[in-house]
Amino acid sequence: MSTDVEDLNTILERAIAAAECQMRDELGSATACQIHKDGRVTGGLKYAEGRLVALNNLRRQLRSSAVNSLEEISAALKAELARWRGNLVAQRARKQPAMPWLAYAQGGVDALEELEADLTSDAQVGRAAHTQGENGRLYHPDAGNSTPVP
Repeated sequence: MSTDVEDLNTILERAIAAAECQMRDELGSATACQIHKDGRVTGGLKYAEGRLVALNNLRRQLRSSAVNSLEEISAALKAELARWRGNLVAQRARKQPAMPWLAYAQGGVDALEELEADLTSDAQVGRAAHTQGENGRLYHPDAGNSTPVP
């Protein structure tokens, strides 16, 4: 594996760690099962969950296919991003879209788009390390937003 591929894997791991922190922040001291059971699911939680699932799906794909080049990483990322974008489009097209699922799909798309930007930046120092503190693109239906921010 080249140093570039190792650097990109590090960026992915940082993005996953940030998504895990965001998920923990949304959960507080409860578990996801408790929150779902109690009916306290919010757009913020589903957004964070979508981010984490999308990044973990990509990591699983990269590990299972023994990726050895930047081109293979890029192709896997583009394929996963296309899948999440398709899901987001499908959710938006529903007659009555479920806001938590819109937030979930938007979270996945946002995480993969941010990772793509990080992987294509010349400095290879992107937003992955700072994702936790950036809330500008979050969807929070409980804060008065009626649609996810693209």
